[in-house]
Amino acid sequence: MCATLLTGGCASVEDGPQPPSELGIPITFAGAMLEEQTVTRAYSLHEAGVSSFRLFAYKDDGYDSEAGMYTSYQTVMDGYRVNWIDGSAATTTTNTDNWEYVAQGGGVKMQTVKFWDYAALAYRFAAYAPATSDDVTSEVTGASVAERVLELRLKANADDVANTPYFSELWFSTGSTVDYPERLFGRPVQLRFVKPFSRVRFLFTFQEADAHFDRSDLSDPRFRPADGSTIARKGTFTVRYPLAGIATATEAQWAMTPVTGGEAVAPAVLDYLSEDWQTGGQETWYTVLPCQTQGDYELTVNVGTDNRTAYVPAGLMRWVAGYDYTYVFKITEAGGVQFDLMQLGLRNWNDTEDMSHEIYNW
Repeated sequence: MCATLLTGGCASVEDGPQPPSELGIPITFAGAMLEEQTVTRAYSLHEAGVSSFRLFAYKDDGYDSEAGMYTSYQTVMDGYRVNWIDGSAATTTTNTDNWEYVAQGGGVKMQTVKFWDYAALAYRFAAYAPATSDDVTSEVTGASVAERVLELRLKANADDVANTPYFSELWFSTGSTVDYPERLFGRPVQLRFVKPFSRVRFLFTFQEADAHFDRSDLSDPRFRPADGSTIARKGTFTVRYPLAGIATATEAQWAMTPVTGGEAVAPAVLDYLSEDWQTGGQETWYTVLPCQTQGDYELTVNVGTDNRTAYVPAGLMRWVAGYDYTYVFKITEAGGVQFDLMQLGLRNWNDTEDMSHEIYNW
């Protein structure tokens, strides 16, 4: 579903990790966003109008094989600012793709060149963008090494997508050419960024050769939580990156906390989604907050003079950041409505240009 996003020129995988020279191999970076399902090329942060990101890097240097966990780590970069400098690629040893971090701290933080440590058992990189965002806080939490995580908290407002920051996936690698052929030590670190939003739409289809009903027979559609709760569009997105601990814990975990109380009014929350996607007409996507769990959803619509209802099970209502979700409802020959299928696809949150979205023959 997501093509490999590599922007730095590298030797072939068969070459394996390159041994360090006398001075070592500097760590370098490239920045891209998650690729959209129907788009064949990657979009960089720079193409989305973002010229910096804030970087955190760690290396694991202890491992308990019996427990299957990393037991210690070292901080390599603690909130380094990485800047896009157009035309600067290959002008320094730390800049292969126009992204530079050495001496980019603005006098606040001493940012020096960092070299790959081939004795390290694993490396971990995480970031948010832009580096100047006031809507992100960072903190390392956890009482023990096994519980230690880097926690980023982002303010997310679906009514202001352009000014909501990006966060990155966790870049994790042991340097193994077998397990991580695209994340080898000594190569440019390719971070992948995404906005803390999902997008949702619903649409109706009709029986083939059915002369009884078409879209003009439908009115007042409403797609909503069956338990009467609301759909969140504003809140705090928290992403936690493991720094050590269980060896298989190599992905970030996240949680969403919607606004509550007096803030929980439209457009911060929606009671229901009321505009179905109509090709060539109202082509409506709803930008919403991600959510780990929801209950069943209910679709009600008037078919002629009859009110009809269909349900989507809770298991299909998990929304992950960076994904589009399409819910398809079929109008039957008898004028009923039934949930037909759910489709999802990666979303490239590129705010600088319009993106085309393929509409399938459901």
